[in-house]
Amino acid sequence: MILLLSSLAMAADCPFTATPTEIDEELNKAEAAYSALEVDAFAEAVDEASLMLPCVTGVMPTAVAARMHRIKGIVYFGAGDKALAIESLTAGKGLNKDYLFPAELLPAEHPVVTMYSDAHVAGSEEVSAPASGSLAFDGILGLDRPMLRATVAQVLGPDGKPVRTAYLHVADPMPGYELAVAATPEPPPPDPEPVADANPGPEAKPDPLPVKPVKPPKEAKDGGLPLPLVLAGSAALLYGAAGVSHAIYRSPPAPTDNEAPGWIAVNNSMVVASGALAIGAGVTWVLK
Repeated sequence: MILLLSSLAMAADCPFTATPTEIDEELNKAEAAYSALEVDAFAEAVDEASLMLPCVTGVMPTAVAARMHRIKGIVYFGAGDKALAIESLTAGKGLNKDYLFPAELLPAEHPVVTMYSDAHVAGSEEVSAPASGSLAFDGILGLDRPMLRATVAQVLGPDGKPVRTAYLHVADPMPGYELAVAATPEPPPPDPEPVADANPGPEAKPDPLPVKPVKPPKEAKDGGLPLPLVLAGSAALLYGAAGVSHAIYRSPPAPTDNEAPGWIAVNNSMVVASGALAIGAGVTWVLK
């Protein structure tokens, strides 16, 4: 009957309220009845505490949760469910590893004492956060649910008061509550479209291809004759003048002895000058 009442109490609506202190008083009655071997009183006190738990008005103190786990372990052992007994006893040890069962409650050689002593306390696992309010496990606020052991789980409202409280074994799901939704980051705004210039400047034109300058031909300034032709013409004139002078010198009447040296000097000068001009014309033509 105790196990059945515990299962029903988890889903039942609360017809009354109970404080953590009132639950602790019922657990104290259960221990006293078990020590006195009063089976009916023990069962009644355990059932009362189990019914009160979903309707508790405050966060369960850790010490009260640990006492409930130990009492539940004794109940499950008596019902022959060793697995659930170990889950509850391990939970009690995880909250108070230094606790020792009083001899008047359980003798040292009792199997429950041995299971409690041999219990291995595991870690915890993080559960989803509620949309509002908070969570508590065995009176400890946070999202860390104990692993591989039972726990008193509570969903607390924004005011810190319990909205739902349940005794959970390893295979039991969390009491229902609205989960917090992770905020989805907004996508970045698109890049702005380029804005056309209201007063566009002149359209840029590509640079023209470079033009290699052409070297003009070497010609005489002012459209005159080329220098080589001028020099060659001057040489011909001087040479012709030298020939005329030689003819005059040879024609009668012959010059006197005083005039002959002058004619000869003039004739020779013309010949030399014409030769120099001819050479200059040739050099100039080659350099051109």
